[in-house]
Amino acid sequence: MTSGFCFVWRGWRAVFGAFVGLGLIAFGFTGSAQAQLKEADYALPDELPPCLAFEGEPSAVRADCERLILDDATLPGVRRLARFQRARIVHRDDDAKLVEALKPFDFTGAPFALRGYTSVPVGQACYRLGDYECTRTNYDLAMFAGRLNYYGMRAYAEAIHKSDPPIDYVARLASFVKREQEGKTELAGYSQNLMIVMAALLELKDRQSERKDTLIELGRAKISDAAIANEVCWSLVTDLAAAFDAQMACNAAVRLAPGNGSLLDSRAVMHFALGDFESAVADFERALTLAQESALPTYKFGLSLALDRRGRGDDKTRAATLKAQALAAQPALEADFAKYTIYEGKP
Repeated sequence: MTSGFCFVWRGWRAVFGAFVGLGLIAFGFTGSAQAQLKEADYALPDELPPCLAFEGEPSAVRADCERLILDDATLPGVRRLARFQRARIVHRDDDAKLVEALKPFDFTGAPFALRGYTSVPVGQACYRLGDYECTRTNYDLAMFAGRLNYYGMRAYAEAIHKSDPPIDYVARLASFVKREQEGKTELAGYSQNLMIVMAALLELKDRQSERKDTLIELGRAKISDAAIANEVCWSLVTDLAAAFDAQMACNAAVRLAPGNGSLLDSRAVMHFALGDFESAVADFERALTLAQESALPTYKFGLSLALDRRGRGDDKTRAATLKAQALAAQPALEADFAKYTIYEGKP
């Protein structure tokens, strides 16, 4: 439950401007006549209490929400948000009841980023329930408000694919990228988010050539999110035989999150695919020092292959030892690695 309580609210007034307006009109989020509250009713304190930040122990968050609801000084919009947060706590263990409790809340008059934030837990619960239409409609808003992380973007693509909307989302998202990039020389951060959704959707639709082109274009950008950079790196190297085009993304992922072993593992695979076994060994070795217990066999197996190819000094002996240790822990690793053509010397 801890990860669900980590939300930082700051900076919502600066979100997206006119571009967002275009997206809202296109997707039908032009507002509802039901809401009577205005943006001023949602003014939040600089230091958010546990209820509004949705951080802390559930009992403490709930108690703080009830305090805000009962306090006559609480602004009506903030009180509505407090009720929403309390409902999230009360029904956190039952997705069906959670959706039923959260759906009626109307935040039409709220700042746009806040509306995007409140759509995320509804979309998450709908996704877990397999209700992809509900997921898509909530994540439409969350996406355009900049409230979806990398995993939410992947779920968004899946929901689009499975809910079968009447519009071509790939073309629509591409048109938003084109609009946002007008007059810009660098691929903006929000365009990067849209493109990762496009790539995921193209993968689900088995449009691999377009997916490859999208990821190559994204890989040439200054990617600002480590998870997106890693997705570009891994997909281009292992799925799409484009290791050369993956180099910027692989390096960006490690630069953005240098303490993450899985990102070093991805870059090591890229080096391996390009025949740079020295760098592959170095990255696998570093990944091993950072690895959690569950990842150790995978990294050991990868390192064994890189050492075997490098073949210097006692590399072959170390490779055999590491490979045996890895397979003793996870016998399926050999079959898992065999599906990647890079390990057959075909980058």
